[in-house]
Amino acid sequence: MTKVCEHCGRAFESVRNKRKFCCYKCSDLNRNPPVEQRFWSKVDKRGPVPAHRQELGPCWLWTAGGNRRPGSNENGYGAFWLKELRQNISAHRMSWILAHADPGEMLVLHKCDNPRCVRPEHLFIGTQQDNIDDKVQKSRQAKGSRIGRTKVTEEQVREIRRLRRDGLTQREIGERFGIAQCQVSAIVRGVVWKDVAA
Repeated sequence: MTKVCEHCGRAFESVRNKRKFCCYKCSDLNRNPPVEQRFWSKVDKRGPVPAHRQELGPCWLWTAGGNRRPGSNENGYGAFWLKELRQNISAHRMSWILAHADPGEMLVLHKCDNPRCVRPEHLFIGTQQDNIDDKVQKSRQAKGSRIGRTKVTEEQVREIRRLRRDGLTQREIGERFGIAQCQVSAIVRGVVWKDVAA
């Protein structure tokens, strides 16, 4: 009986009707596809276009597993199991490796600011300082009331500093706002909430 190999598409003769592949190599490749094939099979190329960088075109979204963003239910960066090394690697880093080469100690950063995006054209390499500078430039760093754990607002910070200048103790201020004395001290001394003018 003549059949078509499900892996390479070549015609082959099969004595038994159950064979799906023309040879052991095709059978093995089907069970253990190359890294590139495994990786790109988990990518949806119909993602959103970043509003702040529309010239980049649509993001390519990682559809498999990943990490959760701290303090939220939002998906963070994608993760790819590289069985050859027996370890997880960030999906966007793996995309860079497949498209270019291993960046070594350098980080792989996003132009589009979409952590699930693996489109090589949306990525660039840089240092940790480049990453921090990019975040600050785009006002994506959490500060003030955008920090999930914060217990006071900017207006309350101004009020705390005013009350301290008016002579209330840090303990009294802390009780009034439901925060610890050490937090009041940090606010008054400008250790935290530095960007809020008194």
